[in-house]
Amino acid sequence: MDELPLVWYANCVHNANLKDRVCGPELMLRCLDEGRSKVWRHFFLGGKDAVLIDLVSKMRERFPDVEIVGWHSPPFRALSEQEDTVLVEMINSLQPDFFMGRVRRA
Repeated sequence: MDELPLVWYANCVHNANLKDRVCGPELMLRCLDEGRSKVWRHFFLGGKDAVLIDLVSKMRERFPDVEIVGWHSPPFRALSEQEDTVLVEMINSLQPDFFMGRVRRA
């Protein structure tokens, strides 16, 4: 999916008032910033553990009061059915409004 359908989603579902196509990192920053006043819940998926932890830390510094409810760095391989089920259950239990990340396909 390119960035425009994500903008449509943010506008339709969350009244984000985004007007133009934006690149992924810019959209992420806008969602995190706008989400503070709207109490949007964010979840990050993918990347190396250290990089993901650093990203979450930097976003919390940049956007005080941002609601990052979770993050996960899965192994660089196809997940087993059990691992996939556990990950889906974890994400569903946290109920994020925005899911940010990159899904790797094995």
